[in-house]
Amino acid sequence: MCTQTIPADTLTTNETYAFTVLVTSTVTGLSSAPIVQLVGVESGVTTDVTVNVLGVSPSGVVATQKYLQLAGSYAMAQGYTATPQTQVAFSWDCEVISGADACPDLANFTDVVASKPNSNNLVLFPGALQPNGQYAFRLTVTTSYPFGTGFGEVLVRANQLPVGGSFGVGPLEGIQFQDLFTLLVGGWVDPDGGKLTYNYFASYGGVTTALLSQPTVQDSIFTSSLPVGTVSLSANVIDDAGDIVATNSIDVVVNASSSANVAVVVNVLQQYAN
Repeated sequence: MCTQTIPADTLTTNETYAFTVLVTSTVTGLSSAPIVQLVGVESGVTTDVTVNVLGVSPSGVVATQKYLQLAGSYAMAQGYTATPQTQVAFSWDCEVISGADACPDLANFTDVVASKPNSNNLVLFPGALQPNGQYAFRLTVTTSYPFGTGFGEVLVRANQLPVGGSFGVGPLEGIQFQDLFTLLVGGWVDPDGGKLTYNYFASYGGVTTALLSQPTVQDSIFTSSLPVGTVSLSANVIDDAGDIVATNSIDVVVNASSSANVAVVVNVLQQYAN
């Protein structure tokens, strides 16, 4: 068998070409009668490929600490419909626009890509994007029976973590249920211009418990309900994309109140957990 491959883009769409095959014997030198095959080239029929980014924050970025989810869809050109013989192939590509050293390795289905191969959806593991990187993701859709191809692109900008802040606690020693311990975050800024929220934590006896049931916009809280002993206090700074910066922890010493019944001086963190 003899085959001849014609490079892509060699033929013009909406034209008909005559291909002639002539077989010549290497022994006798005689040639067969020419065989002519007419081939019509049509334009692709896959159109309207679109890609949507899920989970874009109000400030227009996607979290780097969460899964990136891109949803692709396509529709065939008007007048064409899929048949039982129709096969569809999906291919994803990436290009760095700015702010990143390289694109994620879209061929790595172990550590980078969480979705399956040949899928119209692309899911990347947390950490696949560089903070402040801007990427162009392209989905190419190719169909057969009828043949067609098309692509859609979307720009994705990766979030930048909050910066520039501090965390403080005072006093560093006090009496349970009498002294108010202040936890204060200050100076934090979201480079993407989003709003920040905070949550506060106490660690004691190997257990870390949030002091608030939900993050708050308040940059400080007060509490006297800490367990007796050495307690580590810390905070999380959360931007509107959902990425988190954990502050340093600061130890405080909580002494028992002299008027308190020893029997009721229990691990207050368990109360928050309940």
